[in-house]
Amino acid sequence: MVIITPEAEDDIQQAYRWYESKRIGLGNDFELCVESAINTIERYPEIGECAYKSVRRYRLTRFPYGLYYVVREQQIYVVAVFH
Repeated sequence: MVIITPEAEDDIQQAYRWYESKRIGLGNDFELCVESAINTIERYPEIGECAYKSVRRYRLTRFPYGLYYVVREQQIYVVAVFH
């Protein structure tokens, strides 16, 4: 199970708005890449590289962002999504 923290949700929304301001529809493309990354880490929690202590980073395709997450028992917490 993947849990997106409020801070990570804010990161996603800020990036969405920025991309959408550059080109209509680009924000949606960004969100689709985030969804794809979430699906990947849910299936393969150890796929992300170690970024700091127990925090892992999984890089998004197409966009220069990383999805930062922590695996605890049966849950994955997405703690940040940033450039």
